[in-house]
Amino acid sequence: MHKTVANSFAITLAVIASIPAFATDPNTGAAVEGLQEIVVTAQKRAQNLQDVPIAVSAVTSSQLASTGVANLLQLSTAVPGLSIGNIGSEAEIYLRGVGTSGGAAGQENAVAVFVDGVYMPSQASANYSFGDIERIEVLKGPQGTLYGRNATGGAVNIITRTPSFEPGLEGEVGYGNLDTASGKLYATTGLGDKVAADLAFTYNNQHDGFGRNLTTGADANAFRDWGVRSKVLFKPTDNIRITLGVDDTVNAGSLGVDYREASAQSRQFLTGQLGWPYGFWDTQSDFMPTFYTRNSGGSARVEVDFGWANLTSISAYRNVHAYEAFDVADNSLTTFHAFINETNWQYTEELQFASPDHSKLKWIVGLFYLDASSGDDPFHINGALFAPAFSDEITYPNQLTTSYAGYGQATYEILPQTNLTVGARDTNDKRTLKATGYLVLLDGTTAPAFAPQDRSTTFNHPTWRLSLDHKFSPDYMVYASFSTGFHSGVYVTTGAPTGPVVKPETLAAYEIGIKTTFFDQRLQFNASAFHYDYNNLQVSIVEGASENLLNAGKAEIYGLDMDLAAKLTSHFALRWGAELIHDRYLSFPNAPCSSVDNSFPYGNSIVACNAAGNRLNRTPDYSFNVAAEYEAPLAGGSLETTLGVYQNGGFYWNPDNRLRQNAYELTNGQIKWWAPGGRYFVRVHAENMFNTKYFTYASGEPTGDLSAAALGRTFGVAFGVKY
Repeated sequence: MHKTVANSFAITLAVIASIPAFATDPNTGAAVEGLQEIVVTAQKRAQNLQDVPIAVSAVTSSQLASTGVANLLQLSTAVPGLSIGNIGSEAEIYLRGVGTSGGAAGQENAVAVFVDGVYMPSQASANYSFGDIERIEVLKGPQGTLYGRNATGGAVNIITRTPSFEPGLEGEVGYGNLDTASGKLYATTGLGDKVAADLAFTYNNQHDGFGRNLTTGADANAFRDWGVRSKVLFKPTDNIRITLGVDDTVNAGSLGVDYREASAQSRQFLTGQLGWPYGFWDTQSDFMPTFYTRNSGGSARVEVDFGWANLTSISAYRNVHAYEAFDVADNSLTTFHAFINETNWQYTEELQFASPDHSKLKWIVGLFYLDASSGDDPFHINGALFAPAFSDEITYPNQLTTSYAGYGQATYEILPQTNLTVGARDTNDKRTLKATGYLVLLDGTTAPAFAPQDRSTTFNHPTWRLSLDHKFSPDYMVYASFSTGFHSGVYVTTGAPTGPVVKPETLAAYEIGIKTTFFDQRLQFNASAFHYDYNNLQVSIVEGASENLLNAGKAEIYGLDMDLAAKLTSHFALRWGAELIHDRYLSFPNAPCSSVDNSFPYGNSIVACNAAGNRLNRTPDYSFNVAAEYEAPLAGGSLETTLGVYQNGGFYWNPDNRLRQNAYELTNGQIKWWAPGGRYFVRVHAENMFNTKYFTYASGEPTGDLSAAALGRTFGVAFGVKY
C-alpha cells in the first residue's frame, strides 16, 4: 500500500511541476487552452463543479466512453472510493465504506441512484447500462438534505441528454471477442420551434461466455443488455419547460450468478472438493444459472420560472422485474436450487421551489413522496437437500413502502466570499410486510411454511447539514461541513420472512476540503478529508438462498479523497484520482463467522462471534485511477488515444474478515481515428486488457465459499458516424 500511495503522490507532484513548462504548445507556440468547465447539479441547481462545497466526482460522457465504462458496474474504475459488485441483476454499491449488499425485495441501496432526478427503487433497477449519457455525478458522503431515500453513503446522479432543436445523429456498430455484437444510436431534432425530441438505443450481446459449465457443457459467465430511451421537450413559453421521458432496458445473462468456490482452502458442499481446480471463469452447476432484469418507466418534469422563484415538479413511475435462477450448492449434484421472481413498482412525486441563481440568499424547499411495492412472485427453492422433509418451498413476500419527506436548504454570504449553508430534512417511512408460503411435501400435498405475515412499522428521522465555505480567490475555495444520513429500517423478505424488522442505520459525517484551479484553468486539484461515525449498520448475511440482515453496533471510517485534472498541452490531458481510507467495526457482538468444514457435509460452519476491530465489508484501504488522453492530427483527420489504469487495494467480503479480495489492477485503452471532416470514425478498444482475475461477489456461506467471477478481457473494433 505504501508504495502505491507514494507512486500516486509522485504522479501528482510531477504533473503539478510540469504545468508551468507547458504554458504554450511546443508544436504551435500557441497558448494552451484550459480545462473544459463541468457544470453539475449536485445541489439541485446548475453550478461549476469547482464552486460546489461538496466532494463530487463528475465524469462526462466522453470520459466514460474513452475509458471503457459502459455500465454502472464499471463506474468504480473512474471514481476512487466507489466499489460496485453484482449478484446477477442486483447492483451492490459501496462508497467510502458505506453500502448495501444482498438485494432482497424491498431492500434499497444506501448509495442512492437517480436518473434525471428520478429515484431508482431497487438494487436491480440500479444495474444500468449507459447510452445517451451527458454526465454522471457521484456525491460522496451522506445526502440527507436534498437527496432523501436512504442516501446514507452518497448519491449517483445519472444525467441523460436533453433533446436539441438542432438535428443531430450519432451511431456506432461494433464487434468484439467472445462473439460480441454491439450498437448505439442517438438521434435528436426539433419538431417546430417549441418541441424537440430524441431517441437513444443501446445493444450489447456477448454470445460466448468467459468460461464453460463443466457439468452441462454450456457457456458460463456471459451477459447481454439492450435499452431504449426517448425524451420530448416542450417549451410553450419562455418561462415554462416540460420534459417527458420513457425508457425500457433489459440486462440478462449469467455473470454474477455462475458460482464457483472462492479460494484454494474452500470445501465444496457435499462433495468435499478442495479449492477450484478448473478455469477461473468455469463453473460446475447441474443446470444453467441465469438472470433477467427488465427496468422500465416514465417521467414528467415540469419547470416554471416565476422570476422570484423556480418551480420544479418531477413525477415518475418505475416498474422492475428481476428473475434469477442459481445453484446454491455450486456443484454437479441436484442439491439446492433457488428461483427468485422479484417484482417492483414505484410512484414518486417531488416538488421543489428554489431561489433564482442571482439571489444573494440561495434557498430551496421541497416535498418528496414515494409509494412502492417490492416482492417475490414467488421465491422458490428446491432440491434433493430437502428431500427428507419436502421437495419445494414457495413463498410470496411483499413489502409495501410509503414515504413522505419535507426538506429545505439555504446558503447565505455571511462575510465577503464566505458562505454559510444550513439544510434539514424530515423523513417518515412506513413499511408493511405481507407474506404467505407453503411447502410441497414428498407425497404432493402442501403445508404452511410459516404463519401468514401482516405487519407494519413506521420510522421517522430528521437529518441535517451545516457547511461553511470561503473563497480566497475565484480559483481557491476551502470548505468544512457536518452532515447526517438515515437509511430506513426494513423487513427481510427472503426465506421465511418472520424475523423482526431491521433497525435504521444512521451516519454522522465531518468533512473539510479544498477546490483549486491553477495555471489559467489548466490544472484542477480537489481534496477532502472525512470522518464518519456509523451506527446500527445494516449488514447482509447470505444463508443458502436466503438473506439475513443484521444490525452491527458501531463503526468508524475516516480517509482522504483527491482528484486532479491537467491539460499539459493542447493535445495531452491527464486525469487522476485517489482515495485512502481507514475503517473498523467498533461494535458487532453477534457477527456471523465462517470456517471451512473439513468433514461431511463440508461447506462452512457458521457461528456468532465478535467482529469488533475487523475491517468493514468491501472497503479497500486505497484505490486510485489515472487516465491519459492524447489527441493529434493524422492522415487528414484526427487521432484520439486514451489509456486508463485503475487499482484497488483489496478488501474483505464479510465481517469475519476471512475471505479477501486481493489487490488488483485493471487497464483499459482506446484508439479512435476521425476521418477528414469529423463525420466518421473507427475505434479499437480493450478493457481489462491484461485479463485480471477478480471477483464481483464472494461470501462464506453454509454451502461453501461461493464466489462469482467479474468481467475478463474484452476487446473489439467499432465504426461510427456523427452528424
